[in-house]
Amino acid sequence: MMQVISPHVVRCLDFLERERDVVIIMEYCDGGTLNHFVEQHSSFFAERQDIFLRTARQMLQGLLALHEKTLVHRDIKPENVFLVSDESAPKDFPFRVVLGDLGLAKQLNSASQVAVSAVGTDMYKPPEHLQDFGYSQLGDVWQLGLVFRFMLTGKAPFDPGSLPKCIVERRFLQALPNSVGRDVAGLVDEMTQKDPSERPTCKKLLENPLFGEAPPKARSGSSFVVVSLTQWWDG
Repeated sequence: MMQVISPHVVRCLDFLERERDVVIIMEYCDGGTLNHFVEQHSSFFAERQDIFLRTARQMLQGLLALHEKTLVHRDIKPENVFLVSDESAPKDFPFRVVLGDLGLAKQLNSASQVAVSAVGTDMYKPPEHLQDFGYSQLGDVWQLGLVFRFMLTGKAPFDPGSLPKCIVERRFLQALPNSVGRDVAGLVDEMTQKDPSERPTCKKLLENPLFGEAPPKARSGSSFVVVSLTQWWDG
């Protein structure tokens, strides 16, 4: 994780190996999680699609930084997207977003390699993973597409009582609101295609005119938090 440098991936500042665990010192994310924000403001991103696109772009930039290091996250969900106060952000959403909780991340030998381990959160597992076809970087794109759906609908993507059938059949719990622009809806639809070969890569998604061309801002100094991990799994 320390090899990834991006303003949109939570920073691992240092670590300490002990006899029974590993202590990781990470960037402190003072705004909590994206999940908590949407639970409190369920229609916010559908009403403020300018801020949705700004936030979506930051998440794609963070995921691209992982993919460029041939890493797959494998557990992208609203609870693993964190908010950090940012004075340059809009007043209504004064945060930058960072991808965190990389405990299930895996290093691949190449961007096209597939991981075979069955890990991740059931609600956000891509169809190919449920059908034993493994997990590639395009599985991360599926998961991030579902996070975008959550942001725009304020609801979980699928009925939790009907997994995995709903995932394989792409039976979403709720349609995107009518207020969501056609281009934004098309973007989310592309990311959540059942066939991973039909999903765009992060790099391709960031070339979409919806996101403009402004470069990401440099990261300023950060506070930190200490986390102790008592179990490791390298899947």
